[in-house]
Amino acid sequence: MLLLGGAIVVVLLLKIAPIDARRSPRYGQSIVGTGMEGAAPDRLEAVVVIAPHVVIRGNAQKEISILAEQGFLITRRKTFAMSPSQTRAIAAGNDAVATKFGSGPVCALVVVRNDATSPYSALAELGLDTLYCTDSSLSTLRVKAALFPGRRQFERTLAVTSGAAGQQLLESVCRQHGFIVVARQERGLTAKDAERLRVHLSLEQKTLWVLEKDNAIVDLQLAVGDATVVSVSRTLAEADNAIQTYWPEGFPLQRTLALLKPDVTAAGHRAAILQAIVDAGFTVIAERCLQMTLEKTKAFYAEHAGKPFYDGLVEFMSSGPIVALALSKPNAVSAWRTLLGPTNSDTARQTAPNSIRAQFGTDGRRNAAHGSDSELSAARELRFFFADLPAASHRPVSAQEIEGKQQEASLNQVLIKGLTALCRTKPVGLAAVKQLGEWLRDNNPLRPVIIEPAAGAQKEYASTLEKLQERAPGGQIRIVFIVGPPGSGKGTQCEMMRSQLGYYHISSGDLLRAEVAKKTALGASIQARIIEGKLVDDDVILTLIENTMLKSGASTFIIDGFPSRIDQAIKFEERIAKCDFVLYLQASDEVILSRRRDDRVDDTAETLRKRLTTFHQEVLPTIQHYERFGKVKTVDASRPTDAVFADVRRAVAPNVPGSIEKRSTLDRLRQKSPTGTVYVVFVLGGPGSGKGTQCDMIKAQLGYFHISSGDLLRAEIAAKTPLGLSIQSLIVEGKLVDDDLILTLIETAMLKSGACNFLIDGFPRRLDQAFLFEKRIAKCDLVLYFDAPDEVLVQRLLDRGKSSGRSDDNTSTIQKRLATFHQESVPAVQHYQQFGKVAKIDAVRSKDAVFTDVKRVLGNLR
Repeated sequence: MLLLGGAIVVVLLLKIAPIDARRSPRYGQSIVGTGMEGAAPDRLEAVVVIAPHVVIRGNAQKEISILAEQGFLITRRKTFAMSPSQTRAIAAGNDAVATKFGSGPVCALVVVRNDATSPYSALAELGLDTLYCTDSSLSTLRVKAALFPGRRQFERTLAVTSGAAGQQLLESVCRQHGFIVVARQERGLTAKDAERLRVHLSLEQKTLWVLEKDNAIVDLQLAVGDATVVSVSRTLAEADNAIQTYWPEGFPLQRTLALLKPDVTAAGHRAAILQAIVDAGFTVIAERCLQMTLEKTKAFYAEHAGKPFYDGLVEFMSSGPIVALALSKPNAVSAWRTLLGPTNSDTARQTAPNSIRAQFGTDGRRNAAHGSDSELSAARELRFFFADLPAASHRPVSAQEIEGKQQEASLNQVLIKGLTALCRTKPVGLAAVKQLGEWLRDNNPLRPVIIEPAAGAQKEYASTLEKLQERAPGGQIRIVFIVGPPGSGKGTQCEMMRSQLGYYHISSGDLLRAEVAKKTALGASIQARIIEGKLVDDDVILTLIENTMLKSGASTFIIDGFPSRIDQAIKFEERIAKCDFVLYLQASDEVILSRRRDDRVDDTAETLRKRLTTFHQEVLPTIQHYERFGKVKTVDASRPTDAVFADVRRAVAPNVPGSIEKRSTLDRLRQKSPTGTVYVVFVLGGPGSGKGTQCDMIKAQLGYFHISSGDLLRAEIAAKTPLGLSIQSLIVEGKLVDDDLILTLIETAMLKSGACNFLIDGFPRRLDQAFLFEKRIAKCDLVLYFDAPDEVLVQRLLDRGKSSGRSDDNTSTIQKRLATFHQESVPAVQHYQQFGKVAKIDAVRSKDAVFTDVKRVLGNLR
């Protein structure tokens, strides 16, 4: 107790615990299992792959029935075309297996025995040459990881090595596969230890290792294989229990510096990289956003002065805003550099495809992020960016190593400072307890610190609103949220606002689908959460919206799908800008239910009522929130579309600078059409399916204007225009031509043609490209899908290669092109099938027979 001002104050010794995760191998709730930790010992799994020729003929179900009759239970199933790496996983060097199962779509199954016995001998006894079957738990683990990949998460695992041979093997595995050694200890094992760790009891000492990396549990089992000198954990739970048993106090912490470089900061990847950092078990204890001056950058990289890369590095690092992060976790320096990957981003994509630099870097200099290369460097670099942040380490660092380095404040030292501050103000009674508690909270040396510019100092980076205002006419930005119940016509009104009033339409749903379709790291994260039935994080959606707004060059925005709750609205306005008003399309539940469409799976009466309930519970309170500020404009949406839009125009037009009236590409095309109608047909099909031949016949006999994206690019290059030279440089550098550039060429060709019926070939190839086309130009009316089995396409291309001499008509290249088609173009076909827009043409027949069907289909279109 302490006597202050005549009052007795009870001092509660609150432990100022670091927020860093010391103990949990899974870093708390942020890490979830991959689902591939290995089968439970009493329920051994096997993987079965049904051959392509069986799947193509539609006979896969017969094989599955045979398995069921023989006592197998199928736990997972999917039909797809294997990538080359997946084919290699099942072939294991057997060329015959690779040829047989890599020639087309397969049906892959994960099976167990109903009676919980081993499945391997039972599968071998079936003797079916149409099946590939794993024959051991190790081969099952390898093939399952390849064919049914889960979301890779950072994990900790335990290994036990015997003698020098075991140690050498494990050290080699760590070097080759990027495992980080968190801790190790030598110990003699008791009988209980041997049972827990599943190792043979012997007199020799064993070495216990704690290792971590993404997907550590499965990857270590596969890397070690059948070696008898190394034993490893088979599941996360097994590793967790062993680590807590032998390291009950957890592991010492270390800190390191991370810098997110100008390229990724400008591209808006900060949120995705921070998520990867947190997923890897790091604690972000300080963050600072800034743009360094040239002098400050030179000071930071002073040790590299005089080296060939120095001038370019300094210029690049001072070219735009960066984010400095102080990270903490056990063995943080090594862990962060492993997560970063090789210095050169191209090398990283080959050797560490899941690393930060592989996913977000461009080359050796623009490689996404920087990491300290040693504990000593980390201490020096942290002081450079966070002068007030005491450096921490798992071992003492001498004053000779880091001049003037502050040591971590102890609990006793912090309390003394707090009590000293208390004595200066001399509070009385419970006020003293409250003041001490607040002081301890505000002065905890280990709490996260966000370092902001000092008052009056020049801002080091601009806000999103400031960046938008810089580009806007007169510096004016207009943001409108559009809300309404499902079926109120929001999509239709947004399109009319875009085409007639010049608003830039942003749909949060479209942004998420496009990101998933592009197969970016962020898209994979979004898809994983959707598959797991979880909501996509608001910050992820806001990042997509923010990036879209900044890239658009627009000044008037209509935001659809976000916010749908009050907390989302507050986040939007805190991070981006305040909305000017909310456009509320109002319609009664009865009207919405009467609009229900029988051809949509999600429009059943029950589903629609659930969606309406969600609207009333979440969206209506948001509308009421904005009504308090006079920011809601309500439009009766129960009327016809044109009547609704007349009111929307009156509500919205005054907020459009200069009363902008903008004609869409589709409107301009319709104006040139004799009938006022425009038809857009996408042509899709695998390589060798005859698309080019059919396009020529459609153009010659049916009068369609044929646009080939490849021909447009080649023509632009041949003309040696500035755009063509830019395209050529991208191709020479091995980079993809930007989708917006291709769309510009297509849009220009359509407007110049004077035609009204268009055949678009070569674009879109992916679902995200389809979304972009429809958003910018027009909805497609039909997809002509020329379908043929892979073996037919392969043979056609090989035959063509014999006569044409084309170097890309060889088996290896053809297989890659087919795999790309199945992975990227088929999802686009499946998307349009939902809306009844796909005409599937059997392309195995003669070109004349195929064209007969094409004429019939296109004749029905008009």
